[in-house]
Amino acid sequence: MKIRRNDFAGLFGEADPGFTERARGTLGALPPRGKRAAAPRPRRAIGKVALAAALVALVAGATLAATDSWDALDFLRKYGREPLPEATGMARAPEQTGGDGERARYVVREVLYDGYSVNAVIDAFPKEGVLLVQPDSELHYGVSDLGAAFEGIGLTIGEYAEREGYDEVVRVNIRCADLDSFVDGSLDNEGREGGIMTYMYSFRVAGNLLAPHPVGGRFGLGDEITVALVVNETSLTEQRKIGGTAIRFDVQAVAHWGPMVCEGSDAFAEAGIRVDGVSVSGSPLSTYVGIEYAVIDPARLEAAGIGVGRHSILPVSGCGYPSEGGVMEIERLPGDGPEARRFAVFALMEPFAEPLESIALALSDYLMGDSAEARIEAIPLSAESAAP
Repeated sequence: MKIRRNDFAGLFGEADPGFTERARGTLGALPPRGKRAAAPRPRRAIGKVALAAALVALVAGATLAATDSWDALDFLRKYGREPLPEATGMARAPEQTGGDGERARYVVREVLYDGYSVNAVIDAFPKEGVLLVQPDSELHYGVSDLGAAFEGIGLTIGEYAEREGYDEVVRVNIRCADLDSFVDGSLDNEGREGGIMTYMYSFRVAGNLLAPHPVGGRFGLGDEITVALVVNETSLTEQRKIGGTAIRFDVQAVAHWGPMVCEGSDAFAEAGIRVDGVSVSGSPLSTYVGIEYAVIDPARLEAAGIGVGRHSILPVSGCGYPSEGGVMEIERLPGDGPEARRFAVFALMEPFAEPLESIALALSDYLMGDSAEARIEAIPLSAESAAP
């Protein structure tokens, strides 16, 4: 579930002992598509992407459509994300089992996994007469839903299928089979010449995120995982479920660093906040930040101009201001008495090649958004105490 402003009120309000409320966003992952009519597909982006980034994505899409090549980095850049140059060539080509569906053969061409975020690029080779589309497509949607190569055609999916002589239009949905180990993410697609459809399924690892709750919100990146995916096929032409297939593979993580930690800080003491710990890990794709803190003096927090039920502590990104779009999870930790207002935050930032020796955290009133006057403090980090 994506974090919304209205979610915070219940999160920070009074709670019975042991009460926990979780609000999850999407990691560095790509946003799910919305419903579109026959008009050309708008370029999708994460959050507020600058016009320059949108133009870069448009040019990149046209170039890739011409060269008939989409990989994990191409999909990420399509939305304004810019992994470090070190990420080039780091994607793995895993050995898979399964992949034979009723209407197509699904081949995992490459996986870019950084110890937390998983981006799997899957080529779908349809059987003769089958046109593959995305999981929320309808026959009356614009054929531009199939990808950049179909921009400007000006037909609906149904009209295009009829013109090209396809017998059946089939929706494809890909998801994790093991939702105890992974958090379901988003699916993107780009059509290629010859009817091949390339999908990128982005999701994240569960279980090593703030739970169980180590002191300081320590967050470490993993090294190797086994992934099980389920592919579902639905015929839009016949309006019925067809079947699908299962895919399984192992993948090693790319090189990453961390955790760099701070065991506690009084940087926000004047505002009634005690930072119990910070943990930062990074990869060529993103920097991951775990923070645990407590409200120890509500009166001081109010005096600082921040409501007790409206506070947030986030890392300051390269744009100079913390963004709610980078929050992956906020959780109220169980506790009684003076320790009842304890929180854990997990957020992401832009990638850094080297381990961070310090990180800037901002305390602000989330209701004020980007107009809020944040209290920003630098928190030193060290690798010396990284072991639990």
